[in-house]
Amino acid sequence: KREEVPPSWAAVLIHHFDVDGLEQTGLSFDMYTDKKMITPSGANHPVYVATRNGQRVALKRYAVDDRDKRKMLREAKLLHRLGRDPHVCGIHHTFWDTQHNYLYIEMPYYSGGKLTDFKQNTGAHPTQEQLKVLFRQILMGLAFLHDQKVIHCDIKPDNIFLVEAHNRGPFILQAKIGDFDVSKDKSER
Repeated sequence: KREEVPPSWAAVLIHHFDVDGLEQTGLSFDMYTDKKMITPSGANHPVYVATRNGQRVALKRYAVDDRDKRKMLREAKLLHRLGRDPHVCGIHHTFWDTQHNYLYIEMPYYSGGKLTDFKQNTGAHPTQEQLKVLFRQILMGLAFLHDQKVIHCDIKPDNIFLVEAHNRGPFILQAKIGDFDVSKDKSER
């Protein structure tokens, strides 16, 4: 069984891949501070909230064996390409921990949480107007994905992330589609 919190890896060779050029640049889990696991214990892919260079980010960890590395890099490239749309979660970086066979994907941290947790985070159910705005954004994100020949395959409230849009008035949120683990990219055919 793998450890819930990774050990200090100062001496571990870490390969970082810029998803455009796949260049080695040296990021490691140790470069992040204030790390806190935010997924339930036993989750397939633990997610940590952490700080790097003063910015809050999310780190998603994948346990990967050698035959999965190519697939995971393809998914990271897909996220990098799709994340340019305002209604799709993006990524900053990916890096490998070669000793433990973990792939980490660094993504923006979405302070509004998941759509599933809306009531818990806000103390109220979304209003009808908020739901209209959120669903319109989700549909726009799905339209973008389909234009890019990508099928998400797992749309649900747990995979819709919310960003607080302070410049749009009181308590307005922006929806972003995330978690592309089981998505299908038909543009590769």
